[in-house]
Amino acid sequence: MQCRAQNAEPESNLLRSQLEHLKLKFDECLQEKTEVDKKLSSFTSEATSSSDNRVLVKHLQEELKRYITKNPDASTMISSVTYPGKQQPR
Repeated sequence: MQCRAQNAEPESNLLRSQLEHLKLKFDECLQEKTEVDKKLSSFTSEATSSSDNRVLVKHLQEELKRYITKNPDASTMISSVTYPGKQQPR
């Protein structure tokens, strides 16, 4: 009985230190998970806005085509517009 009591204290100390170590590891993992969740959330919102942008561009292209169909001079005006990064034809 005395032997068990003598061994109980060191075992208790060992278990406490292991518990503290596991708590620290858990906190680190939780922090990493939070960071990954934030990155995933930002990536998802970027992908959504990119998809929204594609839909908007498609609608604008369709609207431009309808406008050109209704106004024959619009094609000439549009071809004279200078776009950033492109040289105007000579």
